[in-house]
Amino acid sequence: MIAALFDIDGTLIARNSAPMYMRHLRRTGQARRRDVARTLYYLARYKLGLLDIERALRVSMAWISGRVEELVQRDCEEWYGRAVRPYVYPAMAAAVDAHRRAGHVPAILTSATRYLAEPLAADLGIPHVLVTQLVVRDGRSPARPSVPSATAPESVTGRSASPSGTTSTSVAATSTRIRSRTCPSSSGLASRAS
Repeated sequence: MIAALFDIDGTLIARNSAPMYMRHLRRTGQARRRDVARTLYYLARYKLGLLDIERALRVSMAWISGRVEELVQRDCEEWYGRAVRPYVYPAMAAAVDAHRRAGHVPAILTSATRYLAEPLAADLGIPHVLVTQLVVRDGRSPARPSVPSATAPESVTGRSASPSGTTSTSVAATSTRIRSRTCPSSSGLASRAS
């Protein structure tokens, strides 16, 4: 079996999703100016190699503290459809489709959360995502990602089934996981690109 792994920012989409999402949060009143500035500051420090990804994630995810996961997920799906989907590279949608036709297993491997990765994966017909999983308790997030992030070098170690039937593979005893599910085929992106 051959896996075809895709990142999101600059690979599947022609933008960096973090600043796009922070602008969305600011525009919709979900984040203050200082939240946006702080996130962009830490993102810049990370991009320059001055900050490790786990610290950057912890600081930049403070906006989610106490939010209801279901509402965050719905908001992100709407944001994806409106603001991110237009930036999906048609050539990458075609590449995903070509890998699938060749019998390869496409997957998204990203430090982004599932709230962006899953709508994109469903749109492109990608059945697996390896993401930074946020800690959620009683349907709310306490504002911290599980660490290490999806980009950490630990090896995949175990398999389990969630209550919803989703098969997950955990990474180094954290909540970061491969979320396997049946995705509907693209509603037009991959087919338009091929």
